[in-house]
Amino acid sequence: MISVEHLPQHVQEVQFHLGVAKSEVDEEGEIKIMFSKTVDGSGKRFKAVETDMSYEPHENILEIVPNPKMIVKGT
Repeated sequence: MISVEHLPQHVQEVQFHLGVAKSEVDEEGEIKIMFSKTVDGSGKRFKAVETDMSYEPHENILEIVPNPKMIVKGT
């Protein structure tokens, strides 16, 4: 998991998100990120959103955070 500083085009303030790097840094200096969202509002439980992907400049990566304890529900 990584912490990412993200500024969507339609938002005027910087947002901070957790995500998973899905690629190495490419020739343009960007990394493909799959973002996560909180599931309970506590900021402690997150769910990966497979459709929420973005290429972010590697400078936006704030830190690598410990891998979370995974809980898989249903299949």
